[in-house]
Amino acid sequence: MTEWFAPVLHEAPWGDIRALVPDMYPQYVRLLHPAYQEQPGGKRMVQWQEIAAYTNHVFHPLVQFPNLVGLQLQQYESGINENEGQYGPWTDPPEQGTLPPEIIGSVVDVLRGCTGTPDNCFFALWSGWADVRKLDIAKAAHLRLPGRDYIVFQGAIDTAKQSAFKWRFQAMNLWWPADRNWFLATDIDLESTYIGIDDNGMEALMAHDSLETIATDPNNGITTSSDSVNPSPAP
Repeated sequence: MTEWFAPVLHEAPWGDIRALVPDMYPQYVRLLHPAYQEQPGGKRMVQWQEIAAYTNHVFHPLVQFPNLVGLQLQQYESGINENEGQYGPWTDPPEQGTLPPEIIGSVVDVLRGCTGTPDNCFFALWSGWADVRKLDIAKAAHLRLPGRDYIVFQGAIDTAKQSAFKWRFQAMNLWWPADRNWFLATDIDLESTYIGIDDNGMEALMAHDSLETIATDPNNGITTSSDSVNPSPAP
């Protein structure tokens, strides 16, 4: 179930994509979680490219959200520009550690068509969430990866649309089908999701109107220090 990828992730250097997604796929896609703007009728999703245009920072494959907005880490969540005293085009930051509910259905729809075993998929949830204690996990398998322990579940691909918790939306952190045609990882500290997949699957993800995606490489970094183009935010 996990023996085909767990040793590969253990051997990869932490901070690279290949520590999240096994380095055995022809293509890798980075899916950017949208920021949000509060509006009278509800929240509007805001893509990172729109924010880059506002902040005059560079949108590129290794862009990181704190670097992109150029604000102190404790401020970027509200979108406040301390130099101008203005709000940017976002009022709420991207979701960390979970695929947002607004786009998860689109991801499921694409990945369903990229596996021959859509009714037999596996999902792993980080065991450190406080709400995990409320789940019925007595019979669940456990997975230990560098710096992260997970609880493994099995089900159809559409299971991924369901929240793991009742009071807030939390998607599974790792997904993979029984035929191993793709592998998806959303680390608990990141505003991006990474997917290893074949050429056709990559094309479908990149072409989807509701998803902001970047073609990437498993050797690319995933931390704020990986964004060498935009200055790191002040501590």
